[in-house]
Amino acid sequence: MIVNKVKIDNSEFNYDVNENIVLLDNQPNEIEILKRFSNDYYEVLINGKKLIVGIKKDNNQIQINYQNRTFDIEIIDSFSAIKKEMSSLSGNELMTASVKAPMPGLIIKINKNINDKIQKGETLVIIEAMKMENSIKSPFDGIVKSIYSTVGNTVAKNDILFEIERMNK
Repeated sequence: MIVNKVKIDNSEFNYDVNENIVLLDNQPNEIEILKRFSNDYYEVLINGKKLIVGIKKDNNQIQINYQNRTFDIEIIDSFSAIKKEMSSLSGNELMTASVKAPMPGLIIKINKNINDKIQKGETLVIIEAMKMENSIKSPFDGIVKSIYSTVGNTVAKNDILFEIERMNK
């Protein structure tokens, strides 16, 4: 089983997202963005407490500034775990793989079509979850065999988004 992980200031936590509830190691945290003040500053509601925070996101890296403290967050997505698992497999053990949604969200962009060649790390689809865009990347070089969603669709966690056939090198 693949578990979503997040690293916050050198500590790793399991996480799950369900609407405005973020579970960190099974502890629920209600998080809602109330207002955007400028490019990087927001009023957020965390477990009933209003805070003004700076949030910068770059791919799977998030930096949160609160009261002159900086928190570095790295989202270790389930596809990183897939890649790690696959690196231990020999060449022909895994020929196809399903790319699944790591969280519920809205499909806002699909970058590939059926039969497109893709490279490891290339963005396949972008999902918006909790007002943040999340790039879902290919775990290896391959060819897109199936696409199971369209732009504007809502997906649940673990919904299959793509089937990819691995290219042998």
